[in-house]
Amino acid sequence: MHAFDAALGAASFFREESSAQLVSLTSVADDGSTAGLADLLDWSVAFRADERFVALHLVSACDADAGDFEAAAVALGGGVFPLCPATELRDLALAIALSEWDYPLSARPQLDSIRVTVEEGGVTYGFSLWAPGDESGDYVVLADRNSIRFLRYRPPPSAVVSVEYEPAADHF
Repeated sequence: MHAFDAALGAASFFREESSAQLVSLTSVADDGSTAGLADLLDWSVAFRADERFVALHLVSACDADAGDFEAAAVALGGGVFPLCPATELRDLALAIALSEWDYPLSARPQLDSIRVTVEEGGVTYGFSLWAPGDESGDYVVLADRNSIRFLRYRPPPSAVVSVEYEPAADHF
């Protein structure tokens, strides 16, 4: 099914401190494969012993329902990038390359209290939390990194990103 043989182990060709940035291209949710979300996650993290050093990015057709591919990309902290007719490949490559931009939080948040805004060019934009099956979500919370990451948007360096939230009750 896959060109990479997980039995050989990633250690044979990756430096210990390296990370794996995987990119999946898809135009449909189900290509006839029997692989589900668990299989995609297992295959992806086989590249590194520590899944914190793996990101799976998804490039999909503009209006495609990418199903488990999108869920796997989000679960592994990668970005979801639509490839629409007007998309410049240069911009898409740049967005993937910059997708490791996390916005760290100072405390563990109550998920339902998070409010993310970006001020860009004098205009303030609001963003919503992604949830499985929610095509309109804009960012994910990476609990193991205590940060947020945008899925389809990369704020320019001049933008002001604000993340407001209530700390979780068990945060000390």
